[in-house]
Amino acid sequence: MPDDIQAPRRTPTRDARTDPRFDAPPDAQAAAQPATRAARPSGEPMRVRAAVAPEAHAGRAASNASAAAQTQRQPLTLTLTQTATATATQTQTQTPSPPPTFADTAAEPPTEPIDTANLHALFSHCGWFNALAPEHRALVVAQSHAEYRDAGDWVARRQAPSEYWIGVHRGLVKLAIYNASGRGCTFSGVPSGGWFGEGSVIKRELRKYDVIAIQRSLVLFVPTATFHALLDSSLPFTGFVIRQLNNRMGEFIASIQNSRLLDVNARVAQSLAQLFNPDLYPDTGATLAISQEELGMLVGVSRQRINQALQHLERLGVLRIAYNQITVVDLPRLAAFGMEQI
Repeated sequence: MPDDIQAPRRTPTRDARTDPRFDAPPDAQAAAQPATRAARPSGEPMRVRAAVAPEAHAGRAASNASAAAQTQRQPLTLTLTQTATATATQTQTQTPSPPPTFADTAAEPPTEPIDTANLHALFSHCGWFNALAPEHRALVVAQSHAEYRDAGDWVARRQAPSEYWIGVHRGLVKLAIYNASGRGCTFSGVPSGGWFGEGSVIKRELRKYDVIAIQRSLVLFVPTATFHALLDSSLPFTGFVIRQLNNRMGEFIASIQNSRLLDVNARVAQSLAQLFNPDLYPDTGATLAISQEELGMLVGVSRQRINQALQHLERLGVLRIAYNQITVVDLPRLAAFGMEQI
């Protein structure tokens, strides 16, 4: 091919057996290479495809494969990121965040007004109320109020003034504390018929724990001033408060003991037995409306582990499991389960 003719797009294959340039030294081979193109005006594009070494082809192929793999992984990475974000959002919804300071708690769930007649009917379910003199019952109804709280709502907050003695007419709340990082410790669950907070009300001190509704609950609020008026003038009420404090102290001691010394199955059994304590929660019948997830919030373990423990207790004939409810078949056996570990 003449040197002044443009080189073809593909470099012709040379035979080492017939081409003498393959036997020449490297410098001679370079000098013997024909010109790849004719002189071209400045700025004219070169149309010659340069020869590429095999290892360069291999490197380029590997680079392309890596880029393709990275492109394929991008949707997966995005999906995992979205899933993690959704999981974090769900966790924030199920688990209450660390309680804010009292100055930040002005916004409370709206109160659904309950008239005096209905309020009297609500209090009439409480044994301590029925033991009061008529004038004392009238005082309670006149100065107290009731509010609904949805699941996850705050009922009362830690480090806030103890302005009310609180009872649960219907539903389930938990007494817990959270640190700045969001880690929590549940002290107790309070089902229908339970009253709590009398210690802080008596001492007129800041509340020591948060109170959160686990399920939609109708909550009764007796003002601190009314509580002290009853304590000073009603012997039946004073006797009730003394027994209440004694039972609550025993419950808290048992909770600490169980959390440190019992396995998970026994802790679940003891937490359930506490919710059926007739002295603290007289309105709890044989069946408790509670989901496995809600029970897990009280015990401090996952719903899956709660399910395993409940199935074990059901096989022993201690209780029966249904959708969002647990029926205790043998309360004494339930209360005694796992206590041999102590």
